Amino acid sequence: MIDIAQASQFMRTNARLLDRRRFELLFTNGSAEAALAALSGYANPDGGFGYGLEPDLRSVSSQPGGALHALEVLEEIAPETSPVGVRLCDWLDSVSLDDGSLPFAFAIEDGAGSAPFWVNADPSEPSLFITSAVAGAAHRVADHDLAVAAHPWLESVTEYCLAAITATKDPPFAIAFRYILQFLDAIHDKRTEAPAELARLGAMLPESGSLPVVGGSEGEKLTPLDISPVPVVHCVTYSHPKRSAKISTTWRPARSQTEAGRSTSPATRRRRASSGAVTARYGPFRRCAPTGAWSSNGPQARAAPGASG
Repeated sequence: MIDIAQASQFMRTNARLLDRRRFELLFTNGSAEAALAALSGYANPDGGFGYGLEPDLRSVSSQPGGALHALEVLEEIAPETSPVGVRLCDWLDSVSLDDGSLPFAFAIEDGAGSAPFWVNADPSEPSLFITSAVAGAAHRVADHDLAVAAHPWLESVTEYCLAAITATKDPPFAIAFRYILQFLDAIHDKRTEAPAELARLGAMLPESGSLPVVGGSEGEKLTPLDISPVPVVHCVTYSHPKRSAKISTTWRPARSQTEAGRSTSPATRRRRASSGAVTARYGPFRRCAPTGAWSSNGPQARAAPGASG
């Protein structure tokens, strides 16, 4: 179990105001209003998010990585909703590529302090990595926000992701794999294709249930808890055919749910966080490890000396 008191001290000492407000939502009597007020400091007039909301991307410009983290906040304030969700979907719709995808990052002119994998990304190249991450988060917001659920962008990005996932024949780069599985989990009960694809890709997981991060720091890997941080999800149902035990408990419907279908009580949030979700939620999207830099497809050129998240 996590030592909540010690974690709280760490957050007060080290965390940004936004992440302190998110922590309060999970563990104390934090409010959606306070979390949204902190999030607003990263917002741009175009509806997107920048200004270092993604810790390794310091640009002021609106970026897909910023959209991902903004959607995470909108998910966490459930059952409350905010007009920020629809405005963000409007921005995502306006910047998506012709096939409905997002690039890993758009052109960055103010890249000082940012990790190379963001700055060097090709803004014209579709990235299933970031697109599935953003789309999965949006679907989790849509579980309680009907305006987001009805937004046309969500349908188009879902179509892109499903087509790209269906065409995936080999295990993806570890961090991309994580977000692809979480996207499929998020749409499990919404699209008939999702369960079979989740089972097919789930069978690609190593017997250990952990994914080595190729090119990362020595021994770096994603654990089953990184891949499936919330106990009440579908993706934990699928275990490797040679594995003697499942990654976690089999999926079951939440016993206490909102009208939209997702359990959101403070107690439930605390249980999820104490299971390890706090680690997954409050870490940066991807730290620039000393041994390599990342892109939407995996390790690229060696990082500059001293680069860090």
